Amino acid sequence: MKVKVEEKKVIKKKEEKVLPDITGENFYFIKSKRGADARATIDEGGIKVWMESTTAPDWVTSTPNPVKEMGKKLRDEGIIINDTFSVDHTFSSPSVAAAIVMGRNANGLKEWRSKDGKTLKDNR
Repeated sequence: MKVKVEEKKVIKKKEEKVLPDITGENFYFIKSKRGADARATIDEGGIKVWMESTTAPDWVTSTPNPVKEMGKKLRDEGIIINDTFSVDHTFSSPSVAAAIVMGRNANGLKEWRSKDGKTLKDNR
């Protein structure tokens, strides 16, 4: 006797992401020649880099080892896949977030910019 087994394909509907107000003072971005294109918001937990933000594809030689190690950890955990954030991720430091995004040592207070071009330092 043969038993017919039916497989059901479950199609998950992609959740619609509610994006923060990009005109507000808490919205910042980094766009660099090396391929980084990231969006972030400032909140009480630190700086949250948005899902689908992209990072530079490689590290500059002078990048400190702890930054490279953190980048590797984020990739190993699947937070960054193929140089793209797969989920929103909050960093406690804007400089660490900028370094991970840009693939080099960075001062986050100067690298993260608002829509009107002001730095995070300018807006503090």
